Amino acid sequence: MKKILCAGIGLGLAIVLSACGGNSDMQDGSTESQTAEQPGGIEETPATIEEEADYESNNESNNEPGNTEDVIGKFLDMLGKTDAETVEIMAGEQNIAEDGTLTGRIYEVDLFDEKVTVGTLCDMEQRVTTVTMQLENPDAGIYEEALTEFLGQPEEQSAAVSETGSTWVAWKQGNKEIRLHQSYGLVALEFQLHSDVPESGGTDGTGNP
Repeated sequence: MKKILCAGIGLGLAIVLSACGGNSDMQDGSTESQTAEQPGGIEETPATIEEEADYESNNESNNEPGNTEDVIGKFLDMLGKTDAETVEIMAGEQNIAEDGTLTGRIYEVDLFDEKVTVGTLCDMEQRVTTVTMQLENPDAGIYEEALTEFLGQPEEQSAAVSETGSTWVAWKQGNKEIRLHQSYGLVALEFQLHSDVPESGGTDGTGNP
């Protein structure tokens, strides 16, 4: 299993609304009463404040919150495309190796009600061949249940725990494969072009029949 790309996630937003008004019955030596106005003469009502809060909540990330199926579809669509073409699907930060080679991109997304860091890997032609991510919950069964709702029943799975303590289940989407791994409390999700997935020759996760 390829090393999972990890990056820290930081996201915060604070908005403070305040308003003050004067009392027209109080005198301050002038003949004009003090009033408070919103900029441009716009009056904020409770309904307006609620609409603004909803807008801010729905724009905390570059993906629709909780729309796991949509995000998974975007990453599947990236497989086989060049790095330049993936920008049209979803923007991400380029991951550049020390020698200046583009290895892929890093994305921060909402997935399975979690903030997840996702990495793509490119081949020598800058074609995306792999998408990997580490998930938060140590129980892969939770994610398997969600993926089964989107993709149907898994088509392959490991027959038993391997020598490395790993198990996996896999779904096929045309020439692409989605594989959910679990190993010693770590859960990862991997997308690959089917042509790039090694032939296992069996279902024990080790390549042995």
